[in-house]
Formats: sequence, C-alpha cells, structure tokens
Amino acid sequence: MRDFTMSSDETEAYFTLQSPARELSVIMKIIKDNWEWQDPQISPFSERFNDLEPFCRQTI
Repeated sequence: MRDFTMSSDETEAYFTLQSPARELSVIMKIIKDNWEWQDPQISPFSERFNDLEPFCRQTI
C-alpha cells in the first residue's frame, strides 16, 4: 500500500495517518514554505470519511 505522495513541484506532500485500531484514518497535508516543511494538518477534504492512499495528479 502506498500511503505517501508528493506534488510535482515538491512543495506539498500527502500521507495517511491511521490510529492503531483504524477507527481514525485521514489524509494529512504538509506544505514546504521557504525551503522548510510546516506542521502537518488534516487535509480539508479528509475529515468526513475514513480515507487511505493519497494520490496527486497533474491537472492541465
């Protein structure tokens, strides 16, 4: 299972955070600002359901 992905410009990364019993499973987002990674936050789209395996794709 792949549970980590990074944007093509390498300024955003997403990963899965699960509790040991898996009652919580969210996708976290971390942003690089001025060459430093900021504190991870729960992605705004990932608070309603149990989520797994983030994936980034380039949009046209």
